[in-house]
Amino acid sequence: MPLITVCICTHNRAELLRECLEGLALQDGLERADVLVVDNNCSDHTQDVAASYRGAIPNLRIASESQPGLSHARNRGLSEAATPYIAYLDDDAVPQPGWLSGMIGAFVESGADAVAGKVEPYWKEARPWWITPTFYPLLGGLDLGDATFLPEGYFGPVGANMAVKTDLLRAMGAFDTRYGVCSIDGSEVNRYRGDDTDLGLRMADRRARVLYCGAAAVRHLTHGQCTRFGNIRRCAVQQGWTLGVLDSFDVERAENDLVWFCFSLLSNLVRFRGRDALIFYFLALERSSALREHHRVSRKSYSLWLASAGAAFRMRRGILGLGKRTLFGRPVEPWPAHVVHRSLGRVGSPAISVVMPCYNQAAYLPDAVRSLQAQTFEDWECIIVNDGSTDDTAAVACDLVARDPRVRYVEQDNGGLSAARNRGTAESVGRYIHFLDSDDLIAPEKFSAQMAVLRDCPEPALSYCDYLYCRADGTPDPDSVVYKPPVLDPGDPLSSMARDWEETVSIPIHCFLFDARLIESLGAPFDPVLPNHEDWDCWMRILAGRPTVFYVDRKLAYYREHGGSKTRRHAEMRSGFLRAIGKQMRLFRGDPAMQSKLRDTARATKIRYRDYVFPRSLWLAVITRPKSFLKAHLPGSAVEFIRRSLGARANR
Repeated sequence: MPLITVCICTHNRAELLRECLEGLALQDGLERADVLVVDNNCSDHTQDVAASYRGAIPNLRIASESQPGLSHARNRGLSEAATPYIAYLDDDAVPQPGWLSGMIGAFVESGADAVAGKVEPYWKEARPWWITPTFYPLLGGLDLGDATFLPEGYFGPVGANMAVKTDLLRAMGAFDTRYGVCSIDGSEVNRYRGDDTDLGLRMADRRARVLYCGAAAVRHLTHGQCTRFGNIRRCAVQQGWTLGVLDSFDVERAENDLVWFCFSLLSNLVRFRGRDALIFYFLALERSSALREHHRVSRKSYSLWLASAGAAFRMRRGILGLGKRTLFGRPVEPWPAHVVHRSLGRVGSPAISVVMPCYNQAAYLPDAVRSLQAQTFEDWECIIVNDGSTDDTAAVACDLVARDPRVRYVEQDNGGLSAARNRGTAESVGRYIHFLDSDDLIAPEKFSAQMAVLRDCPEPALSYCDYLYCRADGTPDPDSVVYKPPVLDPGDPLSSMARDWEETVSIPIHCFLFDARLIESLGAPFDPVLPNHEDWDCWMRILAGRPTVFYVDRKLAYYREHGGSKTRRHAEMRSGFLRAIGKQMRLFRGDPAMQSKLRDTARATKIRYRDYVFPRSLWLAVITRPKSFLKAHLPGSAVEFIRRSLGARANR
C-alpha cells in the first residue's frame, strides 16, 4: 500500500514535466508512492506526456484544477491524497537517486511532521558569473549538507521539494491561496508569492518538527530570465509584500533588520567580493517592501533604506565590488562572508573553505587535493588560485575541478603568495577558513578533529595542531632536524608568537583552522609587501584581538621539504622576517612590553641566520687572512685600488 503521495503541479511546461517524471521513474520502491500530476489549466501536451509514463510509474494519476494558481493546484493534490504523507515537487525539479527513500525514511524513522529536502539550483545555459552560492536561497535553493537532522530555530521548507503529514496539512487549512504564484497567459497576476513561507510559519506556530533531509535531493532548474537583476529584484519585492500581510509578521524585528541590512549594504560595497552587497540590497528591498505593505514603516528606516540604496548605485559599479571604498571620507569595514550567509536563514555554503595558492607546483597539486578528498569531514570547498603559473597548473587544476564539484579554480597574474592567498580568501564562502599550500598535505582526520573543538565555540576562535615534516616524495620524515614544536603559551599566545617564533616555536600555515570572522576582520589578511613571514604577521594581527585558541595535540599537517621550498632561501627569509618584525613594532608602538619582546626577537633572528647569510668559516677568513680573502673574493682591479689607497694613506 502506498505511503506517500507525490504531487507535481504543472502549467504549460510539458517538457520540464517529462524530466521530472523521468527522475521519478528511476526511484527505488515506487510501489510505496502514489504519483499525482495536477494539470493547472494546461493548454499544451502536458496530459499526453504524463500519460506516457503510466508504464514506468505504476501508481500514476492525472487530476485537473481549473482555478489558476499554484496554491489551488497544491490544495487539489491534497484533496486527492489518500496516503499518510504528501510530497510536493515543482515540475522543473528533477528528483535525484534516493529521493523517494529519503523522504519516506525521514518520516518513518524520526516521526517528523514535515520534511524539507535539498534543492540544488542548476542552469541549462552557463551560470551567470555574478551568481555565487550565496544567492542560491534567493533562487529557491536549500543545501545544508547530505545529513538528516532537525535544524535549530525557525526552519521552513522550500516549495520545490517538501513533504508534510497529510492530516496535519488538512488540519492547518492547507495552502493559503492568496500567496501562491499565479500566472495567466504567461503573465503573473498575483502580487504575492510565498505560500510555502506562510506554511512554514504556521507550522512553527504549531511547534511542528520540520526535518531537513539531505538524501532527498532534487536539481531545480533556474531559468535564464530568473537570474536577471530585474527579475530577482521583483521577486524580492513580491516576497516582501507577502511577508507584510502574513499574520505572523514581526514589525519591530523587520524594522530593525532593515536598518541592519542597510548598514550592511553600505559596508559590503568595499569588499573585493562585493557581489554579496547585492544580497544585502535584495534583502533590504524585501524588508522595506514588507514594512510598506504593513503600513508600519518609520520615516527613519525608510529614509535610511533609500539613502543606502542610492549610495550603492551612485558609487557606480561599487555594488559589484571593485576595491576599497570610503563613506564620508572614512574607510568602511566589510562584513564577514558568513554574516552575509547567516542573514539569509538557509545557508548553502560549505563549512570550511580551503584556500590553495599554486605557482608552478602542478606536480604536487593533485596530492594536496587528494589529501582534502580523504578528509572524514566532507563539508568543504577548495579554491585553487593559479598565481600566473607557467607550467601545467591550469590543466591539472581544471581536471581536478571536473572530477570534484567541491573544487573551484581561479587564476590571476603573478602577484606573489600573499596576493594569491588574499584572492582565495575573497572567493571563499565557508564559515571557517583553512590555508593549504599546493605542495603540502594534511591528515584525513584533521578537519574532524579541529571542527570538534571549534563548532561549539560561540565567539571567534582558531585551532592549530602539531605537524610532521615529509620528504619531496610525500613520505614522512619524523627525524627532521629542523622541527620545532608548535606549542604557544596558552595563557598568552600573542607574546609567545612574538617572542618564540622560529626560536623554539614554528607552526606551518596549514596547521591552523580559523573562524572566518578572524580572517576577514583584517581586510586583506596577508601583506603583499612582505617577501615572506607574511603568515607570522597575519597571526600576530589576529592574536592581537585576543581570540579563543585551541591546540589539538596531534600531528595532522605534513610540511613537504624540497629544493624549491621558500624556507630554504635563508638570506631572503632573514630579511623578510626583520621587515615583518619592524612592521609589528610600529603596530605595537604604544606597548613597551611587546616592543621589548619584538626587539629580542629581532636580535635572535640576526644571530640565528648569521651562519646562513655569512658562514662562520668566511667570517674567520676575513679576520685572520684579510689579504688572502680580498684577493680570492674581489676582482683584481678592486684589490689593486684598495692596495693603492692604503699605500697613499701610509705615505701621508
